[in-house]
Amino acid sequence: YYSGHADESGLLLGSERLTYPALRTRLERSRAAVRVAFLDACHTGSLVRPKGGVPAPGFALAAIEAPKVRGVGILVASSSHELAQESSAIEGSFFTHHLLSALRGAGDRDGNGMVTIAEAYQYAYDRTLSATWPSLLGPQHPAYEYQLSGTGDLVLTRLGQGRQALSFPTGSGAAYVVSSRRGDVVAEVSPHPKHRVRLILQPGRYLVAAREGERVRSTEIGLYEHGQDVAIEHGQWRDVPAELAYAKGLSPELRNELFADL
Repeated sequence: YYSGHADESGLLLGSERLTYPALRTRLERSRAAVRVAFLDACHTGSLVRPKGGVPAPGFALAAIEAPKVRGVGILVASSSHELAQESSAIEGSFFTHHLLSALRGAGDRDGNGMVTIAEAYQYAYDRTLSATWPSLLGPQHPAYEYQLSGTGDLVLTRLGQGRQALSFPTGSGAAYVVSSRRGDVVAEVSPHPKHRVRLILQPGRYLVAAREGERVRSTEIGLYEHGQDVAIEHGQWRDVPAELAYAKGLSPELRNELFADL
């Protein structure tokens, strides 16, 4: 995993440059059976070679034997001509934020308790593109390249059934935002129309916020190491006051205001 500066020819490591061909060579020479690289930097799409294909929904295969996968998988934050963007709201990059959400369980779109490399990429791609579409720099398109062989999917995370998790109800609509008690956003989860989504987090207290039209609600939920999943709809929800904000370039609606300064 790399997050930092890069250009069209390589990663910029201080005063040094690691070119994409050199990085690819290191991955290929590694003795590890499977190598997975995540690059969250500008222009990193230059590392992957587009083949003209597009990701498609996965489908179930009867498992004849335990999955045995070998090769290299590379996921990058942007195409070769795009900048990797960061968000002040989540205090980090869009791509890494949504990739972590996927690995923690939001990317498990078939509900089998595992997140594959394809599911992680698809979730990070969809959410990064959606979040950056209205930005000043324009939409950001994560890219990928797989050179994997064998049987079965390459599983990146397994959502342990013994671990207590946040459980999100089925449905459609806006995403839930999960943050720590300090206000750090740790995940963003979109509901699935057919099954509940489990989100695995470290034990602790979390705030879950949901938006329904102009109404914003939140609840505080505690997670422990073991136990039954915590269904968020059973939390004590409360309304959150709407923030006074308006679109840039537009005049705000006139309001009566009182301002005090000490």
